[in-house]
Amino acid sequence: MSLEQAESAVRRELEELRQSLVGEQELEKVKNKFESTQIFGNINYLNVATNLAWFELTGQAEDIDLEVERYRAVTAEQLQAVAQQALREENGVVLYYKKLKVESCYAVS
Repeated sequence: MSLEQAESAVRRELEELRQSLVGEQELEKVKNKFESTQIFGNINYLNVATNLAWFELTGQAEDIDLEVERYRAVTAEQLQAVAQQALREENGVVLYYKKLKVESCYAVS
């Protein structure tokens, strides 16, 4: 597959995200994953301290207890609205990395 074909495939997927609602089952799966990550992450005191420091830095330390609730409140329609705004072609930049062929610089004696 060429880089151009790969770019085209990614653009098709992004357009699909813009046009279609995320399925309820998939959305619930992501929410469950986030919630379990948050809960199990807070078993470790270092993670709790880091999270508290982050929320304090943003000036909302008390919001640490609302994070899971906020994620749970996200709807498929909200995700689609954000996707339609953010995943536009004019918002993206494509950069191709191509390997250069290097000639041998060793002289044969």
